[in-house]
Amino acid sequence: MKKLSRHFTLEELISSNTATRLGIDNTPSLAATTNLVVLCSVLEMLHAKLNSKLFLKYVAIFINSGFRCEALERVITEKDYTAWLLRHKLKRSEDSWQKYFKLKGHPDGRCADIVAPTFGTPAEIAALIISDREIMRNIDQLILEGTWLHIGIAVAGVKPRNEFLVATFINGTPQYERRVYA
Repeated sequence: MKKLSRHFTLEELISSNTATRLGIDNTPSLAATTNLVVLCSVLEMLHAKLNSKLFLKYVAIFINSGFRCEALERVITEKDYTAWLLRHKLKRSEDSWQKYFKLKGHPDGRCADIVAPTFGTPAEIAALIISDREIMRNIDQLILEGTWLHIGIAVAGVKPRNEFLVATFINGTPQYERRVYA
């Protein structure tokens, strides 16, 4: 088991039942692995905050989805990609896919979808993150996505967008609404 940080391993950040079921090799590149290490440093800050003396129980962070190679991203984001095509009035093509794919953070190792059920809901985790300036300095995007929280970090040299979005799902397709930090 390769540790990326004190509490997070490469295996948990690349694990995917969908990839296993479809025989997709979800091994990250060196660049994506480097980003995963940075992502884990932000997750470690969150872990420390969740396990501070303010809370009386141990809180584990579980990764639902981390790195996703392009083949896996094609499968997992199919409905979102279709909706993106409609919003941008584009036809399905390899060129359109590449434009969409460049917007995604999971294939770069910059995102993780997490839960921490012994702490609280994804909304409560997001509120905790938003209240912590040190963690927020590293956040590009937080998305409340139903039963999990998507955390995206900014890469070196790129100013974080500090976006906070709430996703609602219509027929399995996410619709995103921007929210202002509280």
